[in-house]
Amino acid sequence: MIEPVNGGLTFFGSSDSTYWDEDEVLEKAIFDSLYEDMTLDQVPSIAIMTQYGLQMVDNMSTSLDNYYRETYHIFGDPSLQILMKPKFPDFRMAVEPSEIKTCNIGSSEAMLTVTSVNEYNSPVNLTASAVSGFMTTFAENPITPTGSTPVTIAGDGTAASGSETLVISGTSGTLQHTAEIDISIFAPITSSPQLLTPANQSKNVSPMTAFTWGASANTETYKLQVATDEAFSNVVAEYAGITETTFTLPSSLATDTLYYWRVYAENICGSVVSAQVFNFRTSPGPGDCAEGTTKEQVFFDDFEAGLGDWQNPGQADTFNITTVRAYSPVNSVLAGVPNSLSDQRLISPAISVPETVESASLIFWHRWTFDDAVACNDGAILEASINGGTTWTQVAKTSMLTNPYNGTIRSGQFNPIAGKQAWCFGTEEWVRTVVDLTPYYGETVQFRFRLGTGITGGAEGWYIDDVAVQSCVANPVETYTIYLPLVLAGE
Repeated sequence: MIEPVNGGLTFFGSSDSTYWDEDEVLEKAIFDSLYEDMTLDQVPSIAIMTQYGLQMVDNMSTSLDNYYRETYHIFGDPSLQILMKPKFPDFRMAVEPSEIKTCNIGSSEAMLTVTSVNEYNSPVNLTASAVSGFMTTFAENPITPTGSTPVTIAGDGTAASGSETLVISGTSGTLQHTAEIDISIFAPITSSPQLLTPANQSKNVSPMTAFTWGASANTETYKLQVATDEAFSNVVAEYAGITETTFTLPSSLATDTLYYWRVYAENICGSVVSAQVFNFRTSPGPGDCAEGTTKEQVFFDDFEAGLGDWQNPGQADTFNITTVRAYSPVNSVLAGVPNSLSDQRLISPAISVPETVESASLIFWHRWTFDDAVACNDGAILEASINGGTTWTQVAKTSMLTNPYNGTIRSGQFNPIAGKQAWCFGTEEWVRTVVDLTPYYGETVQFRFRLGTGITGGAEGWYIDDVAVQSCVANPVETYTIYLPLVLAGE
């Protein structure tokens, strides 16, 4: 900066060599800081501009950030400001928020700020443009810069739903400036949404079903609720902010379950719930018992009482009870992945699988994190034995109705079960695996959960919880005895 008579007022520059990439970021940021206020009412000092530029160099994560702070200097007055335009006394106006949603029979408030420019201090008179159905008032009018005043926008209930722009004008002498508020106006909702699909008392509805309903006038958004009871004390899915009259659930509902659903129409004035409550039953899925049959639980263990009759051979690396993660309630079983080779096995008690004409399933919940998200160095499998554990056979992927094996264990990692199809990589949540037990009808079976790990590194491991064996039993057929009147001959 040069003063015509006295020479340099301020010098900004480097005392040593600098670098192309960092210099480009520094210089651009300095001038970005200078023009941050496009009105040029607020002009930063040379020191603030320099600090902003050096901070942007810091944000590059370059190894030269400290070097740049050491080599760049300001000589002279760091508080010096660049004169960007003539400094006439003036004022500016701003309102916050600049967008408002309001009910046509309610009131909303914003804050208007009148700012002095170059020490302007004459009163500013405020006026507002007309908006049908609304009255605008100022808590303080006129207002002396710099100052603020609340702006109240009150409706009388006559405005229709729609959008308007409120223009606030400030006048002081020959100076005039404006600020605007965009107003979204809503009339109260007078009709409730009409439920359409799933239809009331419908059956075999997809667990990923789409819900549809009729539109309600003046609605801004809809809210969908799905519950397992008609009183909606157990809401299992709730989605607000829906702008269409249809919505597909992002995650599945439970299979073969009775649900109730309703919809709210909502806007800033309030909400109206659908006059109807519809119910529907989702279609049966793997492990469910079809209509006309009843579930019969043959075996269940959630490990809340420990391992009990489960066998856990081995000494160093074994399955253990944990509370770190559980599907329900607080315990599960964990086989960790060590940094070395391991072959960990958890053997169930003997379970008698019924001889049934319906279906029988092994169901369990599990989640796992192994040492690689893309390479199957570690893997978990399920095995079965029908001779008391003398021989074991891997349960085939084709018998798994949900969440089957997702990879094949790599060879060359010294994994004891290399080459087998297995659960590999990892999951972010608990998953439910259902195994068809048709090959084991009428047999006494033991199941063996087996984790084989390689030598490529440790990981959290394999969690298992809520292991169940169940069958479906046909409901008994009700019989009735019908008595007919006796008719004698000749009568």
